Amino acid sequence: MSSLSQGDGWAFTAAGGSLPRLPAMTDPALRAALPSMQPAAIVRTERAWALADADHQYFVYAAAGGEVVLDLNGVSGRFVVRRVDPKNGRVNESQETIDAGRRVTLRTPEGMTAVYWLTR
Repeated sequence: MSSLSQGDGWAFTAAGGSLPRLPAMTDPALRAALPSMQPAAIVRTERAWALADADHQYFVYAAAGGEVVLDLNGVSGRFVVRRVDPKNGRVNESQETIDAGRRVTLRTPEGMTAVYWLTR
């Protein structure tokens, strides 16, 4: 019998996988939010995926960092951009906000995994 490996738990999560293996210290609020999210076709970047909770919050994973383009044209309002440390799951509190209703670009150093949690 062969077993399936999750590999990167963040990528597994963003692709819609259930029961992901995330770091033990992952923020409890993020852990609680993830089950209510579904795969969302908002990412316009290669090797990146997103989950959404009815336009209230988004979880975004980009394997190679760099510029991550999100198509938020069908959404209105403002979101707080929180970066998640992929190594330990801690959410960095942020004052950075983005306005929906357009394409938005999030920037991370090239070649580094990027994990974002966008909330209202």
